[in-house]
Amino acid sequence: MPSGRPLLTIHTPDEDTIYTRTQTVVSAVSWLLPMGLYPVYSEASGRVRPIATWLIVAVTVIVSGWFWYRTEVGEDPAVLDHMLWSADRQAVHDQIVRETQQESPNLSVQEINQSLQEQEVYVPGYEHRQLVSHAFLHADLLHLAGNMLFLLVIGTRVNNLIGNTATLVSYLILAALAGIAWRMQTPPDQIIPMLGASGAIMGLCGMYLVLLPLYKVYMVAWWRWGLIGKFRLSHKVFPMPGYAVVLFYIAWDVLWLVLGADTGVAHWAHLGGMMAGAALALVLLATRLVYTPGNVFSLILGKYAWPMVGKPREGQGLLTAWIPSPLRSRR
Repeated sequence: MPSGRPLLTIHTPDEDTIYTRTQTVVSAVSWLLPMGLYPVYSEASGRVRPIATWLIVAVTVIVSGWFWYRTEVGEDPAVLDHMLWSADRQAVHDQIVRETQQESPNLSVQEINQSLQEQEVYVPGYEHRQLVSHAFLHADLLHLAGNMLFLLVIGTRVNNLIGNTATLVSYLILAALAGIAWRMQTPPDQIIPMLGASGAIMGLCGMYLVLLPLYKVYMVAWWRWGLIGKFRLSHKVFPMPGYAVVLFYIAWDVLWLVLGADTGVAHWAHLGGMMAGAALALVLLATRLVYTPGNVFSLILGKYAWPMVGKPREGQGLLTAWIPSPLRSRR
């Protein structure tokens, strides 16, 4: 269709190829990560190259590598300011003073402050730019690889639908909103930093949930048995509707929050990003900037959704073209 607009289609994957490639990768990765559940492929496929997603991945890999190098060398403690802090510098400074007093009760606050100045101790703290910068930093290679896999599987499909410019803008907005949600839910007495792209990526998952809920996502689950099982690898590749995949990870975050467990994961950033992404997608549908026949409105309301999102006709939406329904037969 020569419209010049992004076009997303249903692509029937070569399942044998998916299984073979996934098995090859999992066979190696499982020695480092004995168990896992990750997406590997989405059946939604478009003609437009997801340049924005690949650009985000490239920048994230480079910046994360730079961050690891700078923190390992330790020459510039100011690099810590690129993480997202839950409190401002004064609160962080006060915490350092309290911890020092607990270790050395005989020291006064004035003596501690003087010692900090003499040792030129750098005190990090919250700055607005951290709402975006934290999304390009990762704690280690596994953290980075897991997030980039989600971004490539889910993010490219959203990118195919809304275009490159909208994807870049949306990603930065979702990163900021995920960070705001995390800061709002972090108790005042917990002065901690946060880093990682998962909040922004969960935002894209929220958009996938609203715009492409029926498009299947292929998942892989694996378990590398230990010494008792002679280190045998058990794994399975299976398709799931997009909405089921996203809802599973939402439930996972909610579960840990309900249990109150300290997992070291920013669950509120995930949930905040997801809700922001879903809200953004609803706005794009309601304003008819984007249209997909399988969107959540059409899925639930059928033709009664037409007054809200428009009729399923070719060329619908300013950011996207008409998309074949996932309920139709594959071609």
